[in-house]
Amino acid sequence: PDWHIVIMNACRQWRHVVQDQRRRAKRSVHPQTPLSVAVHTERLLDHFIAGGCVHAQPSDACATACVCSSVALACAAARAGNRDTLACVLARNRTTLETCDYQDDVFLAAARGGQTAVMDMAMAAGASVNVLDAAGNSALIVASRGGHVDAVWMLICCGADVNMPNFHGSTALHAAACHGHDGIVGLLIDGGARVAPVDAHGMTPFMQA
Repeated sequence: PDWHIVIMNACRQWRHVVQDQRRRAKRSVHPQTPLSVAVHTERLLDHFIAGGCVHAQPSDACATACVCSSVALACAAARAGNRDTLACVLARNRTTLETCDYQDDVFLAAARGGQTAVMDMAMAAGASVNVLDAAGNSALIVASRGGHVDAVWMLICCGADVNMPNFHGSTALHAAACHGHDGIVGLLIDGGARVAPVDAHGMTPFMQA
């Protein structure tokens, strides 16, 4: 493909997405790049994959397009539930990814997006069901915050610690109650969650509801 045209189209799509996100006042976990936009929109993936551009380190021919690291790209694909792209990234960057615990990052990203099929793939590859992100949030906490009922149910069935707090003392029940996910609140309580844990600010889940 004509990479100049592909990259220009990706950058144009990137600008549109960034402008839309600013209007919505939302913050992204990973910086938006042309390639990460392609992962989410699935409009340009065929061009990138066919051209061999899904690599951890960009080549001279596609340096602008391949800004994301292999782990960040894998996480973007996992959160979007794009299993084909995820498999491609893992296959092309196997040697690089073996030096880090990418399974846990992919698992957390999939939990944020409520992508149970990808979560199952990550656990089969060795991801821990109680893995924490940089803020101490478990997969159960991020799935509960996002309102992903199926993901929460899957995590509980797989033995996730329903009472594990993050670094601020908030649990999955705090996250679910704070965001008004009543169905998840019920699932967590049925799964053994304590109903009145106190976070670092002295708040219980139902004080935040």
